[in-house]
Amino acid sequence: MVADSLSRCCVGVTKRRIGIQGIGVSISDEDVDWEKNVPSDYQGIINRSSMTLKQTTKKELYFLLCIGILIDDGRKWFSLCKSTGGKCHMLPATEILCSNERAHRFSFSGSRFKEVIQLQQGTYAFKCKLESDMFSPRNLYACYLVFKFLDSRKSLDDRLFFRVSYNLDIEPVGYKIAHLSLPEPINIPLIKPKNYNISDESSNIPKTKFPRMPKTCTDDSMHSWMQQRDDGWMEVILCKPLHKLEDHKLLDVFLRSAGSTLDGLIVQGIEFRPMQRDV
Repeated sequence: MVADSLSRCCVGVTKRRIGIQGIGVSISDEDVDWEKNVPSDYQGIINRSSMTLKQTTKKELYFLLCIGILIDDGRKWFSLCKSTGGKCHMLPATEILCSNERAHRFSFSGSRFKEVIQLQQGTYAFKCKLESDMFSPRNLYACYLVFKFLDSRKSLDDRLFFRVSYNLDIEPVGYKIAHLSLPEPINIPLIKPKNYNISDESSNIPKTKFPRMPKTCTDDSMHSWMQQRDDGWMEVILCKPLHKLEDHKLLDVFLRSAGSTLDGLIVQGIEFRPMQRDV
């Protein structure tokens, strides 16, 4: 699974390839500051993986971590964010979902973990234990739901959203409206010269504004829209930027569906990724 994931991530990026026990790891000449971004405890993180790495340089290990590895017996996916240099990690949905008989567990091709869960209509609670060594200090972190649709056409046919509330160390922090749809194109009229062909009256330009707001909330900052990931999955932000997660122990996330919003949603996990330095 790790080798397959590495191969997919390396496509179109490689300037030079290094071998780690038969695994091709991409190194770009643009990564000139890689030494500044190597976490001081990288060796401890490597030791938490089941991979056997021999005769591997520190630079090779860094680029391997940028792609990501499974640690803790497959219960976490750890990686480094090349844009911020911060630590990232994903927790599998099967490990953090509170007991719920409506969620179906099964193996799914392309997942980093052995199993994923399929949601149905209802409310779901995820309990994310926070480890200080999984976060980079002085970074703002975003929390993402990583998912796919059981029926890929569903995201194109429906305007779906759900309400997210979350607690940090038991204390309520806030809520967000997460939309399971992409921004729509909007037809903007063109300024037509005299000899303009009438068949070209408009052009499709992506919206910069959000498509439709639920009546329950009009504040744009309380909304997030799903985005396509490079690994083929979708993601949507579940909460506002979080400060100093390395000082906290627990994040509880509650998803409340609107109608049949969550029906058929395949969830791989929840990922924590740095957005920017908290300076």
